[in-house]
Amino acid sequence: MTSDTTSRGGILVLASASPRRQAFLRALGLPVHLHPANVDESPLPNETPDCMTLRLASLKAETARRDLPSEPPAEPALLLGLDTTVVHAGDILGKPKDTLEAESFLRRLRTGPHEVCTGYCLINLQTGRRRTGVHVSRLTMRNYTDAEIDRYVQIGDPFDKAGGYALQDRDFNPVARLDGCAASVMGMPVHDLLHLLRDEAGWPVSRDFGAVCVRLTGRACCQTS
Repeated sequence: MTSDTTSRGGILVLASASPRRQAFLRALGLPVHLHPANVDESPLPNETPDCMTLRLASLKAETARRDLPSEPPAEPALLLGLDTTVVHAGDILGKPKDTLEAESFLRRLRTGPHEVCTGYCLINLQTGRRRTGVHVSRLTMRNYTDAEIDRYVQIGDPFDKAGGYALQDRDFNPVARLDGCAASVMGMPVHDLLHLLRDEAGWPVSRDFGAVCVRLTGRACCQTS
């Protein structure tokens, strides 16, 4: 487990290796400890996207929790699990397995709107209390060309991202319209999370969270614009 320290009391354990999620938390000055959880992210039969993201976020949090000391910590300690998926016409698009699937996802997504669901599970390690939720955003892609898809896939960027794209990519710039939370699309529903951290550990909601969202997503914050 690695960590960042701040003057704020308590710690936040992140059950994820995502560099984008880490970037949000560190930019907000939160005392982040990294404890990634590897779980089977396959959907269950007849599972809806929102139920899947919530189940996987909870599974990641619980998996990481089992590796931590069983005794309640002396200071505020919170454990956060997250899961993000892309949904097009009712179908779940996970991280592409190969070049052909990445190209297929990107061609499909430009044909009509899609949703991005991010589920979260926050566990208070002192009290055992769990707080869960799902944030859904709706996006429409620009009409990028097949040649642009080929270039984007060749640089390898799609393969660690649900749906095969990054909202924040300044060169490919895939998204024409976003209704919802840009930070949540990137895997970190900042506004919801900060209020949970305030309720569970007394950490104040940062006045700068809107600026952090703009800097990391390249888009206006949905809560401050």
